[in-house]
This record gives sequence, C-alpha cells and structure tokens, in this order.
Amino acid sequence: PPRRQHSLTDLALNFAGLWRRTRTSSETAPDSNAPSPTFTRSAKAMAKPMRLSQANSYSAPRSLDTRAAARTSGAIIPMSRHRNARSSQVRPMLPPLPDVVLEPIVKLALAEDLGVAGDVTTDALIDPETQGRWALRAREAGVVAGLDAAILAGAMIDPDLIFTIRAPDGARVKTGDTIMEIDGAARSMLMAERTMLNFIGRLSGIATLTSVYVDAVEGSNAIVASTRKTTPGMRALEKRAVRLGGGGAHRYGLDDAMLIKDNHIAAAGGVGIALERARDAAPHLMCIEIEVDTLDQLREALPYGPSAILLDNFSQADMRTAVKMANGSTLLEASGGITIENVAAVAETGVDVISVGALTHSARSLDVGLDAL
Repeated sequence: PPRRQHSLTDLALNFAGLWRRTRTSSETAPDSNAPSPTFTRSAKAMAKPMRLSQANSYSAPRSLDTRAAARTSGAIIPMSRHRNARSSQVRPMLPPLPDVVLEPIVKLALAEDLGVAGDVTTDALIDPETQGRWALRAREAGVVAGLDAAILAGAMIDPDLIFTIRAPDGARVKTGDTIMEIDGAARSMLMAERTMLNFIGRLSGIATLTSVYVDAVEGSNAIVASTRKTTPGMRALEKRAVRLGGGGAHRYGLDDAMLIKDNHIAAAGGVGIALERARDAAPHLMCIEIEVDTLDQLREALPYGPSAILLDNFSQADMRTAVKMANGSTLLEASGGITIENVAAVAETGVDVISVGALTHSARSLDVGLDAL
C-alpha cells in the first residue's frame, strides 16, 4: 500500500486544540484567600494584566514526555494510547487572544451598538463626573468565557475603567457568583455594558455546553471537539470557549489541515485517488483526514495511512467494527448525529474524537447580568 504520510504523533501535535494537560504534584488549586487581580485595562496593555490574573486560575502544564519519546523512537502510537484520560485532567487556563485578533471583532460589536450617534440615553441622563461600581454576576451555573473580549470592549470605551476578576475564564461558577467587578465612569460603563454582556453570555454558554458533553464522556479516552460550524467572524472566540469548557478543536479553518469530504471524493473520482492527490500535495507537517460513509470506504482508506478518518453518521455498531478494523493504525473521529443523550455511548465504542457541531451552533447563552454596587 502507499506509504504513510504522517504519523499519529504529528497529528496530535497539529491538532492544537486536542492537547491534554495533567496536574503535577507541586500544583494546587488557587488560594481562595489570595487577593483578586485588579488592574486598569487599556487596549495597548491588554496582554500583561491578563497574565497577572493567571495566578488565580486553574492551570496545568502540557504533558509532552510521551510524545517526545514517540518522536525519538519513531513509533506510531494511536492518540488514545498516549494521551491522558479525561478523568485525570483539570480544566485548562488559556491566555487571552492576541489584540490583533480581538480588536476587529470588538470594534465591530461596539460600532454596531453605538451607531452614528452614540448612547443617546446615557448622554442625556448621566453627568460625565458620575462614578460607579458594578458587579458582573452569573444568573445561573456555568463555565466562564469571553472575559478578554469583554474587557477590551470596556477599555475601548474608556481605558480608565478598572476591572477586578473574581472568576477567570475557564472557572465554574454557581448562580449568584461574581465574575468580575468594574469601577469607573458611569457613562462609560453604561455604553459598554451590553456589548460586554453579549460576549460573556455567548462564549460562556459555549464553554458551559462543552463542559456538559465533556463530563458525559468522563473516564473514556474520547475527546469532544468543535467543528467549523461557528458564528461568522466569531470563530477564534468560540473555538477558545470550547477549549475553556474542556473540549478540543477540529480544524480552525480550511488551511490548517486537509479534510477530504464526500463531495471531494465524488469530484476526485474515489477514495484512493483523493488520498493520493492529497498526500502528494500536503506539506510535511500537514495532516490528512478523510470522511467515510461506509465500512467499505473505511477498508479502502486504511491502506493509505491517513492521519485520521472521520466516521460520518456511523451507527454505534459500525463504529465498534471500525475501531477493530483500524486496530490503532489511525485516529478515528465520530461525527454526525451526536447528542448529549448518546455521546457517552459513542465514546464507549472506542473512537478517539467525537466532533459536535452543536457546541457552537446550538449553545444557549449563559445568563449573566451587571448589578450596581
């Protein structure tokens, strides 16, 4: 059969969103008595203050020893055998997205809300000298996400606003918990309020739904991954929210991995020729995944050694058969028809990844609100 284009170790490294983390013996949960980070947030100084807040959030290093050993030995190790089980993980702490990614999204959201005349209600009612203090609270339990975008939105309106984070991105909160406190000019806060709440509500909803799916497959080796079914213009934020909820990423876009879908196969002339052309064109670090609809297509694809094979709308019985057929030779991804009711059963079939479009296209916003103190 044709030679293998990529090892599964390469796949694990290239699927950035699928990295797992373990807690070392020297790491502990944040000290609940430690002071919360307080800082003035400006667009230019955004990265540094967020790094200061990391001391109060759950974090853990990537476990690279097994991957490094695999690279050294040249061994091909199926992803499910050299990554850590979900039950050994802590929820990841991620740095904020770079300003160059965040700023266009946040500017568009603010411009949409402010229009050409600004906040006419606030301008009419609130004196410029009026100061205030507010608490952004969870109205229901969930996982926090979107603070980086929300804080940048506030800073773009008024760089003198002061934000005190009580529950960082990735934290689980209960009803009534304070996520963040804000001090500063009342006019500025009222202008930024809705945009800030929209970012936090939407992205926390995605992180929360993801955590429900991830918790449902607890104890298995399966990774719950998002897809490209994201809100236009919001992909970077929504993919990050999935990771904050404990999930992984499939592709971030059309350019970071090859995914040969059914229409590609039909247009190219078959599974074999599609894989041959993809292998010939792929750079040495690019993964190749092919979508198959039947066990016959899987049997045809396996000799080509693709980085991964997506089992599209397979029954659970066929998934188990596919796992036996692949026998650890490539990563298997289940997709199509995945719900919270059946995701645990799908994980039990032995597939490595379960991709769920609903994480981003069907997540309900988390109910959050801003209260004056």
